[in-house]
Amino acid sequence: MDKRLKKFFLIIIVLIIIGLGISLIVLADLGPDSISLLCQGIHEHMPGTFGIATLAYNVAIILIALLFAKKYLGAGTVLYAVLIGAFIDLFMLICRPFDIENQSVYIRFMVFILGQCFYSLGLSLLIKLNLGMNALDALMTKLSDLTHIQYMYFRVAADFSYCVIGYLLGGTFGVGTVISVLFTGTLVTFFGKVFKWEKLIKLED
Repeated sequence: MDKRLKKFFLIIIVLIIIGLGISLIVLADLGPDSISLLCQGIHEHMPGTFGIATLAYNVAIILIALLFAKKYLGAGTVLYAVLIGAFIDLFMLICRPFDIENQSVYIRFMVFILGQCFYSLGLSLLIKLNLGMNALDALMTKLSDLTHIQYMYFRVAADFSYCVIGYLLGGTFGVGTVISVLFTGTLVTFFGKVFKWEKLIKLED
């Protein structure tokens, strides 16, 4: 298979993983991850679906990343910005019949943890396989490279800032949000170290 075509399909698979993860986090209704919280807040002030609000956020953050972290961007960055909102809407539609938000707190917590793992796994794949990380991670990685401070610390700080802004805009804050803020960066780093994705998945012919 042509290398570029292989890379394209791999990016789509990763975006499906991330989209499924975010949709499970939101549907668990324990408090969304930081980016989803910010997008919830944005959604409160604009028409359209949650996916459209996510697209608006991604366009804004990618423009900032183009100014300060261009070398970390790639095909995955663009496809993430354009398609992730659609994948989130799709999986939320598919999962609606399961009525997750009205299940017991234990089931919702398990769904949340599963979603958090899928989300962090997808972000780890984008970074480790050099597919073009999402714009926020590009900015965090740029700061990490400049300061030699670990990525996960910048990611926690960014997640905290997103939560504050999202909450002020009208997003829903919950225990799941706290878990996501504390563990997204850590899980991304964990998945990258435990699984040597660049060796397991070869993009070279």
